[in-house]
Amino acid sequence: MSNRLTFQGVIHMSLILILLVMISGSSILANRCVAKDTMTVWKHDKGLFRKPKHSNIWLEYNSNYELVATFKEISRSPEGIIMHDDERGLSILLRSDVSGIKTEEEANFQQLYHGSFTKVADCSEEG
Repeated sequence: MSNRLTFQGVIHMSLILILLVMISGSSILANRCVAKDTMTVWKHDKGLFRKPKHSNIWLEYNSNYELVATFKEISRSPEGIIMHDDERGLSILLRSDVSGIKTEEEANFQQLYHGSFTKVADCSEEG
């Protein structure tokens, strides 16, 4: 009977040790994470726009996270971002609460989606 308790004790201690290692590793990673530029992901009900790190290209994804389109950022200000798709002749405006779309022939943006910029954490080594 004491051998069984000893075996259970070893298993119990092993599980505690594994848990402690996992917790300490994740806290080290969490300490490395920093909030980055808040204008790199814009989310709406049907998908999102995302700008990869060190790029001026924006990727549009649908709600299944399938790539839909690519845009080049052409201007940025605290009020928003304008990007353009040369192939389709479309421009997209991303603001804090709404996005707009226009063709090259149009002077003004038409409302496209309600959404917002999403905060992103960078947990990379260089972050």
